[in-house]
Amino acid sequence: MRLADEARIDRELAWRPHLGFEITFPASADSPVISPRHVLITLSNVGNGPALSTSIWIYYYDNGACGWDKREDLLVASKQTLATVGIPLDFPGPSQAEFPTGMFDPPTNRRHNGNWVFVATCTDVLGNHWRFVHGRSAEIVRPGDNDLPPWTQWL
Repeated sequence: MRLADEARIDRELAWRPHLGFEITFPASADSPVISPRHVLITLSNVGNGPALSTSIWIYYYDNGACGWDKREDLLVASKQTLATVGIPLDFPGPSQAEFPTGMFDPPTNRRHNGNWVFVATCTDVLGNHWRFVHGRSAEIVRPGDNDLPPWTQWL
């Protein structure tokens, strides 16, 4: 069994996507102040495999105001940088009944007077599901895994 596990891991590494974020909070032409309601994300895949069905998730909370949004069905090829995706946040955001519980960990990244969490999810060519949380290690869920983390229900 150990040899089979090693072969699976080698195959996963050969086809693994690895997503990274570059995050910009632009000032508008009307105001030089950075807006917490708009963020630009540049997503790069530095892995060897494509990131299929990629979604970018963003959550913001500050002094009782919160918002979340996502962009879906992006494809980021291996060694490719996806053009910057602008995500405007509308407060209070989508209905709390639609809030993707389990997708976001409690906000811990301090940014511009607010707490931000940036997440990208994707599937690789082997059917594995990946979650990349900005500033943390990647998480993988393989087909057939029994103990699924809560974020997998949103894929």
